[in-house]
Amino acid sequence: MQQNLELVVGWVFKQDSTLSLPYQANLSALIHVPTFKKTAGEAVFSKTRVAPRCFQWVRASRKRDMTLRETY
Repeated sequence: MQQNLELVVGWVFKQDSTLSLPYQANLSALIHVPTFKKTAGEAVFSKTRVAPRCFQWVRASRKRDMTLRETY
């Protein structure tokens, strides 16, 4: 899931020459580039900020569920 978001954001940077790459090429650095935020708009920017946290929550809950299944 997170990989898809990373691919999409990376694709946007490759397609739009007005966006400059940040010092790091990770998702957090890419979405916090001021020109990306301005180009994408506040709605898209806020969703790209929240999505990785949701992915982490899903992974943690799946891991917890697997641990519980193994115990019983």
